[in-house]
Amino acid sequence: IKYFNVNAFLIIMFLFFYISFSDQKELTVNQEADATLECSGSTNATVIMIRWEKPNLTSACVICFIDDQLQKDIQHELFKNRVDMTDPKWKETGNFSVSLKNVTTNDSGTYICEAGYNGQEPVLLSTVTLKVEVQGEFNFTQLNEQ
Repeated sequence: IKYFNVNAFLIIMFLFFYISFSDQKELTVNQEADATLECSGSTNATVIMIRWEKPNLTSACVICFIDDQLQKDIQHELFKNRVDMTDPKWKETGNFSVSLKNVTTNDSGTYICEAGYNGQEPVLLSTVTLKVEVQGEFNFTQLNEQ
């Protein structure tokens, strides 16, 4: 029985990590351009909350909606007036992507998209790693890939 429990635990952990990290995206854009951070969710359940966060910042959100209301009081100052949902009908379509305007190198990093359905705990839907490049800088990564 102990052998079964260990195997079951390992299988569950593998599935957890596979599901959690299966929707990771990488995006590279030039400084001062706009970046679309992609995220999609279910249309079969009522969306109560959508939240984009940048984990290395304080508890403030990149953008957060609760019951269709933008939560400006918990939006981080760096993102005010710079981020919008790309689809105005995001609740109906399940398209929770956002557009981040006029990006700078300070915007580089990891972003996570979470949604809360029908009053349940929020679920991770997407992880996007944004890299902002400055025009004219030499890119050693591209040189090594050739």
